[in-house]
Amino acid sequence: PDGQRWEIGAYERGVHDVRAVFDTEDAACVAFYQALTGRPAPPG
Repeated sequence: PDGQRWEIGAYERGVHDVRAVFDTEDAACVAFYQALTGRPAPPG
């Protein structure tokens, strides 16, 4: 509602590469964990 969104991606050599955008911090954290580990995020 206030326009705040969460992004995951990479920033390398001056290039910002957004891989996904989320409405909540929780959803972004889960996706980031999965992207780094290849496993589902732990509960909680």
